Amino acid sequence: MMPPLNPRPRRLVSPFAGAELCPLFGFALPLDVTGPFFDEDRWPFDEVIGLPAYLRPNQRALDFTRIVNREWRLTAKEYIAALMAPRHDAVRDLAHAERTVQTLTTCHGKLSELIRWFKWLTEQGITDLEQVTNYYCASYVDFRAEKLGDDGEVVADSPSTRAVAMGAPIGLAQYQELFSG
Repeated sequence: MMPPLNPRPRRLVSPFAGAELCPLFGFALPLDVTGPFFDEDRWPFDEVIGLPAYLRPNQRALDFTRIVNREWRLTAKEYIAALMAPRHDAVRDLAHAERTVQTLTTCHGKLSELIRWFKWLTEQGITDLEQVTNYYCASYVDFRAEKLGDDGEVVADSPSTRAVAMGAPIGLAQYQELFSG
């Protein structure tokens, strides 16, 4: 069961505003390289020393530009930053926060699902995350998991896709006290 999405006072400024991400995430860079910074909408990590060789070029960056709603984009950036920096002052005391550092690969996957979730919400006419109810969460999970045939009937239902799809709204609910957007 996911924690309820409760109306709450919003932060005026993101706790990550202005932060250089590599030091925050514990990534090593060559001496003459800086960035990326939290406030940028694309976080390239190509210059990071010691990234796994199996990471494809598109997995070496986190690109938030596909999230059209600016508040949701900020929320996604705060969520991903919190996953990669769970010991940050603003994150460590959150009751439902992850306690282990999430990898770049994991966060790339979570961001991909957030992009799908936000696109779907927009298509449903949702403009504010406080409008999201359990109905929308369940409908999204069904939408992602069910494959329809040419006649419109369900021909396949994937439990693993359901689990991944549930991660987007549940993750945001777990970190809702953190968000400024």
